Amino acid sequence: MDGVHDMGGMDGFGKVASEPNEPVFHERWEGRVLAISRAISALRLWTIDMSRYGIELLSPSVYLASSYYERWFLRNVRLLTEGGLIEADEIAAGHALRSGKEPGRGKFTLADVERVVRRGSYGRPVPAPARFKIGDHVRAKNIHPRTHTRLPRYARGHVGVVERLHGAHVFPDSVVAGKGEDRSGFIRCASTPKNFGERMRTRRSKFLSKRASLIWTMPENSFIEPEAARRATVAIPSIPRDANGPIFCEPWEAHAFPMAIALYDRGLFTWFEWAAKVAEEIKKARANGDPNTGETYYRHWLATLERIVAEKGVTTPQNLAQHHDA
Repeated sequence: MDGVHDMGGMDGFGKVASEPNEPVFHERWEGRVLAISRAISALRLWTIDMSRYGIELLSPSVYLASSYYERWFLRNVRLLTEGGLIEADEIAAGHALRSGKEPGRGKFTLADVERVVRRGSYGRPVPAPARFKIGDHVRAKNIHPRTHTRLPRYARGHVGVVERLHGAHVFPDSVVAGKGEDRSGFIRCASTPKNFGERMRTRRSKFLSKRASLIWTMPENSFIEPEAARRATVAIPSIPRDANGPIFCEPWEAHAFPMAIALYDRGLFTWFEWAAKVAEEIKKARANGDPNTGETYYRHWLATLERIVAEKGVTTPQNLAQHHDA
């Protein structure tokens, strides 16, 4: 989910200061919280992913003001009360006010400790061949779920190279959302290639006259649908082009074109979503008398650009109007 807990890549929180000879626990109660967490995990009433989601549900002010084991404690309180094992008044009192509810797993004893602290496997039988192989370029989905996800914000919409296949595993996002394990997916490890930005660079000619050209190339396997990547450069209907690629009649047109490419590259929209919206603008303009001879094409492109950034919440119509007037 898009909560304050997803702090990877965020600024303003200061550097992480390491503590020389740091003890396992700074306070005795921290060890007790860990022990309680391990003990209640023996009940198997929730998964590790649900436990993580319990921490993510803490309000930003509480999360940022709490230490590591304070978050664990508050998570335990939430899970135990929601599971009907304790009541809020017992938490306030600091002790049991009524007989405990039988969890159906018997009494937890010292003999159970070894079993509980040994984490089980979340790997599952491979259901089908992997869609991607090591070395493929893939783009992480740009998603913003309101429940738990293991895809951090800093990776969403970005391109990486598959380095390792880990097989099929339980899908945490699905489990927390109450949709079961969803074992259809593979776990992969991907990193950003060193030369990918160079390969994606847009090369633009100088304006020697009012007519200019721009060459834009796109590597294969650059996002989740490799075949779609190969079709992307010809997916836009009626785009003015010559043998070298798109052509422009005014400098502003050559600016508007890569602006859309940059937003696509950041995962704001798919290329075919963009193509459909450009086609809608052209169709609307033709219905209003546009001759569709090519001279007004990038006015439709710009209108699509303004529309899509407003629809995606990147800016507002009012802000667009201010820039237009300026």
